Amino acid sequence: MIAKGATTAILLSTNNIGWLIVEQLTDGMSFAAYIVFLAFIYFSLDPDEYQKMACRVNVGYLVGVVSSGLLGQLLVSRVSLVTLLCMALGTNIAALLVAFVFHNHRATTRFALKAFIRDFGNAYRDTDIIRWYIWSGVAISIHQIVLTYWQSLFLATNNEQQWNGYISSGAYFFAAFVAIIPARLGNSINNIKNYILIGFGLLGGSLLIIMGLGTNIYLSTISFIVYNCCFEFMSPIVNVQIAKKLTSRVGLLFSFNIMIALAVQVLIQFSVSNKMFNLEITHQFLYFGGCLVMLSFGFALLFLMLYLSKTYKEHKQLDSFRQHLLDHNNQIQEIA
Repeated sequence: MIAKGATTAILLSTNNIGWLIVEQLTDGMSFAAYIVFLAFIYFSLDPDEYQKMACRVNVGYLVGVVSSGLLGQLLVSRVSLVTLLCMALGTNIAALLVAFVFHNHRATTRFALKAFIRDFGNAYRDTDIIRWYIWSGVAISIHQIVLTYWQSLFLATNNEQQWNGYISSGAYFFAAFVAIIPARLGNSINNIKNYILIGFGLLGGSLLIIMGLGTNIYLSTISFIVYNCCFEFMSPIVNVQIAKKLTSRVGLLFSFNIMIALAVQVLIQFSVSNKMFNLEITHQFLYFGGCLVMLSFGFALLFLMLYLSKTYKEHKQLDSFRQHLLDHNNQIQEIA
């Protein structure tokens, strides 16, 4: 809240380039604080409670986005931007005062570089964590780009922008309901996690392709809303699946995960720029959708190979067992 308040205060008080650079740093600090907050949840709860709490936190965040979107849409034509920023600053200050009321959790262990390196190495030797990291590296980066450019897409394909606030609020409104579903599923998600990894890319990628085609505003809007619901459904699942595999220092490993996603985002944005493919905004969304579809095909191929390998080993062990029984019976008959 301090970082968010500082960000808004700088925007209100100056247009100096130096202070605007500081504003970018404070904005990054506020995002980092959210990652630490997520890590604190996992650090202070039993693993069986991870999914439920992660979904509740995500729903709270989505409700806040819906409220801010609706309020901004209603006020943008009635009050100045400075007034909106002052309202945001007042909200941040109020939230900061409320935060002081809560009891601070004190960690029983201190940070140790050797322990972090050990946990880091163990994490990246776990194939499940690597799968979720690959998913988050691609999906989160594409999602951030989609959230940045969907309004430009709608303007280019349907010449529509006056309803953007309502569309954004609607997308997060429905996502808030969808995001609570993983909490209801609980640990049974472990039984379908591979299907979820494949399904999101196929469905989400197809919806982005439909948005890129831009046949009409209604179809594009529905596609964007459903796509956002899919991502917000996946988001707490991914975080929990990673957190359950870690023993400690969750925040640092989550931060590294975000760094990977940001690096992938830079690569994707560079690939669609005039430095490489030079794609138009419509073709960019076709490209983003294709990336997610290819990600799903990659996971599907991986899981198929793992299944065939497992089946082959089981049949081989069964044949070996049968041969052992047959040899044993032959020995008995020879003795008899």
